[in-house]
Amino acid sequence: MYRDTAFARPRWPQSREALREGWSMFLFRGSYSIFTTANTFILGLLSSPFYVGLYGGGERIARAMQGQIGPITQAFYPHVSHMFSKNETSAKRMARLVIGASGGIGLLLGVVLALLAHPLTRILLGSGYDGSVNVVRVFALLLPISALNNGLIMQWMLPLKMDSEACTAILGAVVVNVALAVMLAPRFAHLGMAFAVFIAEAFMLTTIIAKIKHESLVSRASRGKTTRNTAEQV
Repeated sequence: MYRDTAFARPRWPQSREALREGWSMFLFRGSYSIFTTANTFILGLLSSPFYVGLYGGGERIARAMQGQIGPITQAFYPHVSHMFSKNETSAKRMARLVIGASGGIGLLLGVVLALLAHPLTRILLGSGYDGSVNVVRVFALLLPISALNNGLIMQWMLPLKMDSEACTAILGAVVVNVALAVMLAPRFAHLGMAFAVFIAEAFMLTTIIAKIKHESLVSRASRGKTTRNTAEQV
């Protein structure tokens, strides 16, 4: 590293600036971690330990399958982010390819998970977890949506400095998740919790798409205004 960058002593102004710039990413990572890991705890507050076990077992199987998608978007993120700083048109073309590939892989994994839900649950969790099969199937529906969310955030929103918009979408999904959990989990137990997560993730996807479209319209209007002003000056 020091062959490319000279050693510099840490200084408070630079450290404070780095913390300020990284605050939105901290909120993004923190809120997404809460969204993906806190549901078992939330269900434990609303239902019996028996149903918590059924939900937790099914969620672990689905999250393990979902984890196969994350490295794809993470591997392409530095390249796509660098492309956005050089050529936005080419970067957007590449981002669309990565997002489409992520969604396609998520759909494929979701179909596989839905078809193999029963044998996977029996093998990985045991005979006492038959109630987790439907949880796994609900999460199978979630995989392509989650893959698209991850792709849109990592390949589009973050390279375009839309960190705060991404955080807003995730925090909104957290609120929807908790609200639906309070309504559904006491009545439908583990399945209610699974559907709460599914609806919250779908809400996040809708919010992300709306924010990207809004940002695109604002940028287009800004470019049009700049072009008009230039023409008037000429």
